[in-house]
Amino acid sequence: MNQEDLLSDAPAKKEISYNEEAMRKAVHVFSIVIPVCYLFLPRSIMLVVLLIASSVAVTIDLSRITGLALWSKFLVKVLGSMIRPKEKEGFTGASYILSTDFLVILLFDKPVAIAAIAYIALGDTAAAMVGRRWGFHRYGDKSIEGSLAFFIVTAGAGIGFHYLYPGALPVIAAVAGAAVATIVEAMTVRSDDNMTVPIVSGLFMQILIAFI
Repeated sequence: MNQEDLLSDAPAKKEISYNEEAMRKAVHVFSIVIPVCYLFLPRSIMLVVLLIASSVAVTIDLSRITGLALWSKFLVKVLGSMIRPKEKEGFTGASYILSTDFLVILLFDKPVAIAAIAYIALGDTAAAMVGRRWGFHRYGDKSIEGSLAFFIVTAGAGIGFHYLYPGALPVIAAVAGAAVATIVEAMTVRSDDNMTVPIVSGLFMQILIAFI
């Protein structure tokens, strides 16, 4: 039985509900444990843990996509309500998040990596929940209210990081990085913002800090 057969048992939905979105984002915001752990653990340990975790996530997604017998049916039953329609034939956010966090920690300095990962974990959640509930001014599948929430939350997180750990990340880099992350999230349509936001904002902050 393939994935299409498994999913055909449930009525088709154009988009997941607000409560299902909230459940997705509760899982999403939990990924803030990654940058928090990175505050206290060395890069080598974080890379090993994320390599294992991302490999498991990708394997689970591949099992679901290829429809491996009862295992796939179980995954669809457990995860189905949180999977967006566009993800049903591809990888879920978990695979993108874990794989991207691995790359961000591998490529960028520690303060930049922590900020970039925190921005997508917190900002995307704020944008989704505010946008779904109070997003009255739409552009595509985004909203001005959601983007504003994304910027406020990420800029606040970046500034808070600066004052909690003085010298780790300049305020100008934190706020500018939050602005770039907001723009990238707003412009990301066909690709997954769990990849584009931390990579682009991290690269921007890394370059900016070099010139400050």
